[in-house]
Amino acid sequence: MASQATKNSVFLVDPERLRRELEDPGVDCPATRTNGKRADDRGEFLAMLDARDAASPAEMVIVQPHLSETTYTKLNAVRSSPAPTDDVLRLLRLEDLLQSTKKTAVSRGADFTVFTARE
Repeated sequence: MASQATKNSVFLVDPERLRRELEDPGVDCPATRTNGKRADDRGEFLAMLDARDAASPAEMVIVQPHLSETTYTKLNAVRSSPAPTDDVLRLLRLEDLLQSTKKTAVSRGADFTVFTARE
């Protein structure tokens, strides 16, 4: 998800380019969802995009479905262990990746949010 968000971050500063991509995605049946439900077209999304102006806030959102807040808290408590577990090392690598992605978002003038799984 982070690499996809970074790749698409150019659209944060060029909404006209985003509109062109959404209008002509290059695939026959692009996946489109509104409020979590499959939508027939991108009309509603494009209308919301058109309603934005230069003062509208931008936000890059990452969803980490394989990490819960409980697991994060548990692993974070032992992150400084002299012999970190594989899970702690995975968490540290994930955090490095997310920090890098956050830098990209901020450089594009966007806020950055990460959602984890619920338990």
